[in-house]
Amino acid sequence: MIDVLPGLLSEFRQEVYLLLRRFRSLEKPFLVWSDLIYEFDLFCDTDEGAALGESQMRALVRSAQEAVIHGPSFYMAVRSRVATWRYVLIHSEDMMSREISVSEYLEAKERLVQGDGQEQQWTLEVDLSPFERGFPKLSDPDSIGQGVNFLNRHLSDQIFSRGDEGKERLFDFLRGHQVRGVQLMLNEGVRDWAELREALRAALLLLEGRTHDGQWEAQGPDELRRLGFAPGWGRSPDRIRETMSLLMDILEAPSPNTVEQFLARLPIIFSIAILSPHGFFGQAGVLGKPDTGGQVVYILDQVRA
Repeated sequence: MIDVLPGLLSEFRQEVYLLLRRFRSLEKPFLVWSDLIYEFDLFCDTDEGAALGESQMRALVRSAQEAVIHGPSFYMAVRSRVATWRYVLIHSEDMMSREISVSEYLEAKERLVQGDGQEQQWTLEVDLSPFERGFPKLSDPDSIGQGVNFLNRHLSDQIFSRGDEGKERLFDFLRGHQVRGVQLMLNEGVRDWAELREALRAALLLLEGRTHDGQWEAQGPDELRRLGFAPGWGRSPDRIRETMSLLMDILEAPSPNTVEQFLARLPIIFSIAILSPHGFFGQAGVLGKPDTGGQVVYILDQVRA
């Protein structure tokens, strides 16, 4: 979409100049989508802007999600299509444009907030690459919102296609799973995935017909521990049996649905970090702030859901 901008600046130089001047006259350093659309439509209703309303500039403005005005520089963040963002800088004095990187766009916003000459020596960068774990990324916009399904298909394929190697990796994950020094899922009594399969069969026989009663509370955990299992499978015999049956199905013939159900039962999330743009969390004197209590309750409700 922004590829048409040089041609527009050449053909409608005066009109675009007047449009940018109109945006600057608002005396708002940040313009959101509604500001851009509203002012553009008003400008196109005038004699000076009528021609621009029939050009590709209308589509460009409608795809712009926000704009930053800093002196003669006019920055736009353009969402040309789903999951695709591009950034452009227009200089209103010489009416030249160029595409810029997302880093340059964000730096312009920071300069506007901090003021010229107040650039920080250190820039905050959040490195999310450790969370990728080598998994392939979704590239089709139609796959947005299907990340969990994609991940489960990938995991089941890894277990199935790699044979014993895939099962061994799953075993290593379960065997090494712990929190704050407490071993979960498997203890040292199970040494490989083949022994895990036999232990699961023995445990399922043990759990057959058992109910969550006083006898189970007194004897059940110790019996499972002797078979090589650690806490994390469930609180009741029925729950434990269901979780172990899912793992047996994965070891026999993994499927995306089975992998999803099994992973959903594992105790994986133990801590939650909450970042607030308002700065209320984790600072002194924030108790009672409306953002603090409301956001925490909302987030914890969503975690439970």
